[in-house]
Amino acid sequence: MDKVTKKIFSIALIAIILLSILMIAAPVMAEEGMDVEACAKASSDTITLKSIGGLDTTASFSVPVSGTKVANSDNDRYESAGKWRNSYYPDKCIELQFQKLPAGTSVGDVKLKFEWQQDGEINKARLWVYGKKHSGYPIGDIYGLHVPPSYTDECEIISLDDIDTIEKVNNLKVWFQAKGGGKTKIDCVAIEIDSDGPEPTATPTSPIPTPTPTPPIQTPPIQTPTPTPPTPTPPIQTPPIQTPPIQTPPIQTPTPTYPGPTIPTSPIPTPTELPEPTEIPEFPLILIPVIAIIGLMFILAKK
Repeated sequence: MDKVTKKIFSIALIAIILLSILMIAAPVMAEEGMDVEACAKASSDTITLKSIGGLDTTASFSVPVSGTKVANSDNDRYESAGKWRNSYYPDKCIELQFQKLPAGTSVGDVKLKFEWQQDGEINKARLWVYGKKHSGYPIGDIYGLHVPPSYTDECEIISLDDIDTIEKVNNLKVWFQAKGGGKTKIDCVAIEIDSDGPEPTATPTSPIPTPTPTPPIQTPPIQTPTPTPPTPTPPIQTPPIQTPPIQTPPIQTPTPTYPGPTIPTSPIPTPTELPEPTEIPEFPLILIPVIAIIGLMFILAKK
């Protein structure tokens, strides 16, 4: 074997050794990457409380807000019943309520997601969050909203620092107000909570009370007078007129019978089980670099 052949053979053995090392290390690297991805998915502990609707008082009368229109960001928007005035009024708002957290749920960071748009006449908008009403106004925090261009969706995420217990979350309400003389459309309102508790349930409805049965009204029987029998009158007898009966022979019509079609039956083939594939033993990859190293040492020994 000349020097050129030995050099080519040595380079080939070194390439085989490097390729074998990469083949052994690749599965280990892939498994480590899968573990990181699984940990990222496991660390997601956010619970979303969707809006179940509420009440709209922007018009001259109150209108219920459909929960299906404000629960998801799907462009199926709820439009205000009336036009907003040029100033904020306590009796003109859209009140929104949410799903409830089950008992025992831990409450971490709480955020409010609000997605809406306006028709071009609105110049200001705001949100009142949490609390009871006092003299027409709710007690809570006020968050000013950025007014988007006309008919353009605007989605804002607001951190609710004061909402830190399950009682506050379950009593949470949002009042939306705007001014400027136009109309607004709400697409999605939801509460996002960092928690490791169970998923929320819809707000239970109160049972319908069973009506108390009332006793039947008893009415006295109505007495009718006894009728007086009429005076009998003698019947007028007239001699009967006898006419000979006309006999007609019965017409017999044959009833046709049609033989039904014969449906051939074919046996249902029984499925045959496929034999299980035999497992091919895997060749240990670690032997490839070992064999290559032994070959390289053999060549170097003959020089």
